[in-house]
Amino acid sequence: MGNRQNIVVHSFLFVSGKTDRLGRVDEGSSSMDYEPEEQKRHVSISSANNFFDWNRCKINIIDTPGDSNFSFDTQSCLRIVDGCVVVIDAVGGVEFQTQKVWEYADEYKLPRIIFINRMDRNGRFLQVLESITEKMKRKVTPICLPLGKEDVFRVSLTLWP
Repeated sequence: MGNRQNIVVHSFLFVSGKTDRLGRVDEGSSSMDYEPEEQKRHVSISSANNFFDWNRCKINIIDTPGDSNFSFDTQSCLRIVDGCVVVIDAVGGVEFQTQKVWEYADEYKLPRIIFINRMDRNGRFLQVLESITEKMKRKVTPICLPLGKEDVFRVSLTLWP
């Protein structure tokens, strides 16, 4: 979650037409991490929400902190959502906070999907899938496969419509 999830949030907002640019935490243009301390540290400190319309439905998004120091905020937000996107860093793989978020989602019986982020930065897709299976004790079924990596990563192959 946190700044790793932020690219997912900004993609939703951009593709839906809610915003005319893809905001980035590391550039200080994030629409979700707008507090000065968040922009300075390049991390989410508190949860932020936004929404967009898609196919006549209103989709509410809550971007929660990814840092374990702010896990109470993340857990509190998961109590009120209908599902979650768990973002895993392709470089770092499954981290402690990822496992905690998964446990919270289990506790609240939330449906979830996994988004593997940062494939353009030495991402190791297959190793991340293995770490999900090993550390989170979950079988994963990719619905998109990355094509290329690092500076040649551009698109993905969709396996499921």
